[in-house]
Amino acid sequence: MPLTDKQRRLYGLANGIPLDEIPQEDAHERVGLLTVIADIRPVALFLGVEEPDRLQLERVFQHSEVKATIAPGPATAYTWESHHRPGITSLFRERDDTPSLWLCHSSAHARAISDGMDQVAAGVLLRYPQCCIDAQQREKARFESAVIAGYIRAFGEDTGKITRALLEDRKVEIDWEDDYRVQRTTARFPFVQHIACGACLSSESSPTDILNSEYRQLVEDVDRHLSDYLLRIAKRVADDLRKSAGPTPP
Repeated sequence: MPLTDKQRRLYGLANGIPLDEIPQEDAHERVGLLTVIADIRPVALFLGVEEPDRLQLERVFQHSEVKATIAPGPATAYTWESHHRPGITSLFRERDDTPSLWLCHSSAHARAISDGMDQVAAGVLLRYPQCCIDAQQREKARFESAVIAGYIRAFGEDTGKITRALLEDRKVEIDWEDDYRVQRTTARFPFVQHIACGACLSSESSPTDILNSEYRQLVEDVDRHLSDYLLRIAKRVADDLRKSAGPTPP
């Protein structure tokens, strides 16, 4: 559905406000901004907006149908059981309450966000495919286990030693093999904001592919400069994957 003149003006007012200090991340966030203005998604989340820019965005949306809410970002949803000792596992599960900017259409969503939301619930609101949400949860579980195992190998099961190592930001070797899903998602689906699961990356007409096409059509209609930039990034990342012999998008 094409944007109304009012929606285009709103995007124009917000478009010059930085959403992230990293240009590539800023571009992806701008797609999220556009999708919530267009009412394609009920909610958008911005984790990297500096406070002066956040205040400016609040003023832009003050009298619009899109409401700005300042609340902590989504907490990790620990939907898995750790096989490590609880006393050690808890050292790696601290919550980050850094304020984030949420934009939403529904006051009910705004209240739920203000009350606190985990990453699974937030993923549903952000229209991430369930298969990708589930895959990311499995990835987080494996990564947490690998990190804890690395610290145990380095410092034993002494919680005091592990705590000191974390406070001193000591690095350890972990047994982890990157599957390049982040880069593969950028290369194949440059208009989405989530990390695609293996099934979406290896099939046609997947849930992520459908979202990418929908968002691409919207961005091309409203902001051709942004669309061209994201496509250039996708090509560059795909080229880098080929050069490094990593998995390449179909």
